[in-house]
Amino acid sequence: MSGSTVSSAGAIGIAQFIPSTAASSAWNPTDPFASIDAAARYDRQLFDRFGSWDQVLAAYNWGPGNVENKGLSAAPSETSRMCRGSSEISVSLITRRKS
Repeated sequence: MSGSTVSSAGAIGIAQFIPSTAASSAWNPTDPFASIDAAARYDRQLFDRFGSWDQVLAAYNWGPGNVENKGLSAAPSETSRMCRGSSEISVSLITRRKS
């Protein structure tokens, strides 16, 4: 996947950011290195907000407003498939004690 990849939903780059999400930050979504770093920071923000990796994955894919307002049970099938079983995956390398 190159930095110039655009999904059918309009998400840009290797981390597949929606343009409005990318525009609110000071990095270029077509830069793979900046995108991976930004995705990790965004995931951390989502985890701090939701406290659940299922909800983090759904919010990244479907949008945090949809997760808050509609709940995971209303998520589209793509999002549901992606989240299925994520709570069983070890994320010990990702989660670190807040400093």
